[in-house]
Parts: sequence; C-alpha cells; structure tokens
Amino acid sequence: MIPRCAGWAAMLTLAACAEKQVAPTPAEKTPEPKVASTAPAPATPAPQPAPVATAMNYDEAVIAEVELCSTCHSAELIQDSRIGEAGWKAEITKMRNWGATVTEENATPFALWFVGHYPAAQAGPPPRIVTAKEAIAAVAPESGGRAIRGDKRAGAATYTKDCASCHGADAQGTGGGPVLIEAPVLYQPQRFATLTKQGKGRMPAFDVLQKDDINNLIAYLRDLR
Repeated sequence: MIPRCAGWAAMLTLAACAEKQVAPTPAEKTPEPKVASTAPAPATPAPQPAPVATAMNYDEAVIAEVELCSTCHSAELIQDSRIGEAGWKAEITKMRNWGATVTEENATPFALWFVGHYPAAQAGPPPRIVTAKEAIAAVAPESGGRAIRGDKRAGAATYTKDCASCHGADAQGTGGGPVLIEAPVLYQPQRFATLTKQGKGRMPAFDVLQKDDINNLIAYLRDLR
C-alpha cells in the first residue's frame, strides 16, 4: 500500500508538469496572393486648346460703337484711330476701367471688330475741316447764358433721379455718358434744354422736364466746379 503522503506528492508532481507544458502555437495564416485589378485606369482628359476669340457680330458692334463710344467721342476720332489689335485691346481696357459698359467676354470681340473695320494698314478718311468760327460757336456761352437762376437743391434731386446713372453721381462720367463738370453746354442754356428734352444718341429724351427743371439742373451742375 502506498502511504497517503506519497500519493499527495505524486499528484502535486503531475500538476507541476502540466503547468510547464507550453500550449501549441496556432499555425499562421498564409496571406492570399493579391490579384491585380483588371479595371482600366481612368483616362486623363486631353488638354483643350483655349477658344479663339472672333470679332463681334457686325450689327451688335455698330450699335455698341454708337451707344458706348459716340456719346463721348466724335466719329472722326474713332475712324481715324488706326491703332491695330494691341492698340484697340488697350483702348477697350482703358475705357472699361473708366466705366464703359463693355463686359469682359465682349472686350476682345469688340476690339477685333475695330481692328477689322478700321484696319491699321488703311488710311482713315480725311479729317473734317472746322472753321475758327464753328469752333468758337461750339464752346462759346450763349447770350445771357450766365444769368441763369435755379434751385441747386432741386437740381440735385432731378440729377440724381434722371442723370446720375449715366453721368455719374458727381457728374464725372461713368463711360455711359460724358463728363458734365465745366462742360461748355452748361453756359448754353438753349442747347442744354434741347439735348435734355430731345435726347441724342444713347441719351434718352426727358421731355417731361420744364424750363424751371432745366435751370435747376444747370445751377446744380455749375456749382460742382
């Protein structure tokens, strides 16, 4: 018979051996081989050439010249400006900076129309001869023109309502209408009244204005000097 103490010793020995056994390491998974994608790579779009600008439509350009240029410049000045493509583009840019209502997308087509219509290689028309008498009459005050009396405050209100959108809030011009400060017409009341009431070129007619309204406008504009 095995003594009881020997039996306990044997059991403790077996337990210690069991603790020393190392658990088997699980087998590592073999990574699956990567399969190359068969989907085609997205195509890189080919660079598109910049669109080539063409001259503005003839009818549109004629209207634009009258409405945007002739209100401030004489026909002779425009027709005699044989300045080529670079010159016309620079001129259009300058006028846009001064407020001319030419959109950015129409600037180059408008310039190209001038290039084709007034070619640099072709001489312009002969200048119109103006006599000294005609030149003086264009700027000379009318008889009694300086004696106009008007209400400057009423004139300012009329100007803001009817004139400022084209001639500018301070009458310095915006490209749509000419500068009015110190304009000779301010001392030519009859001519001023005719231009205002009947209109000219792009300028609409304001035939509802009465004589007092005209005098008020003149008084206001003279006071801006």
